[in-house]
Amino acid sequence: MLSVITSIKKGYAGLDQVPLNELKKVVNYHIVYYAFDKLKFTNYQPQGVDKVEPLRAGLYYKHRTRSKDEISTLPDPVTGATRKIFHKDRFLPVFSNMHFATKGIDAKSNYAYFYPESTWNDGGFNMSNARVQEYAIPTDNGYVYILDDVIEPLETLHTVLEKQTELCRFPAYL
Repeated sequence: MLSVITSIKKGYAGLDQVPLNELKKVVNYHIVYYAFDKLKFTNYQPQGVDKVEPLRAGLYYKHRTRSKDEISTLPDPVTGATRKIFHKDRFLPVFSNMHFATKGIDAKSNYAYFYPESTWNDGGFNMSNARVQEYAIPTDNGYVYILDDVIEPLETLHTVLEKQTELCRFPAYL
């Protein structure tokens, strides 16, 4: 529990200072739509179990979560009117050995390239920056996975580019 509190309150004096929308974003990023057992996370096939594509084993690795940004507004540069921006759900990347084997690349080194602070899980899979410690604990409406870290929600490309000062002109072209 301490890890959760520490991760969520980064930059805040206390947990009670964290804006509700930030808490919702982090907590809901840990909730994936639909019930995925270990096999389905390892080798998800969108067309169902009857139509497995062996050549694409493990390549469907992004899973929809309940995390999304709140509706925002921006001025329309042409008309000046205020436009509502509806944000889509965030997707959680789940990397399995099967994913890397299908691509024909080394799992540990390729995972470490994107998540240098995390440890690759040779015997199973990782959910973004977190290593799964216990798999598919059955519940009334799905499964629970025990992770070794809090998963930090991935931001949209637009949000990342806005924060990159050396690329500050790029969002203006979008």
